[in-house]
Amino acid sequence: MNKKNLSMIMAVLFFNTSDAFATSTSRDQALQMMEECKVFRIQQINPLKAELINKCVNEKGKELASCQRFYNDFGETYIAANGYQQIGLFWDAPICKQALELEKYFRLYPSKKIVN
Repeated sequence: MNKKNLSMIMAVLFFNTSDAFATSTSRDQALQMMEECKVFRIQQINPLKAELINKCVNEKGKELASCQRFYNDFGETYIAANGYQQIGLFWDAPICKQALELEKYFRLYPSKKIVN
């Protein structure tokens, strides 16, 4: 890869990242956004989980407690049998994407108090 292509890629990455932080955001706002993301994910996952538990009980004839234990962590991130991390459901929602980007930024720059 030549220097021109590398500088073009770096410029695209820089401008795409800066678009995510179009307004200034504090650490507290970033934490609040992550909480909103978590609430959003729970609201989206719980109906799916309830449906799976219902099918487990009614179609497979298993006990409710057993089905609840089996689906307890449904939708969450986990390490698959092949060793790869399987990302949980709904982390790709816009609020969660932005919250993750802000968390990443504040981890990269621990002394920063605000994203401009």
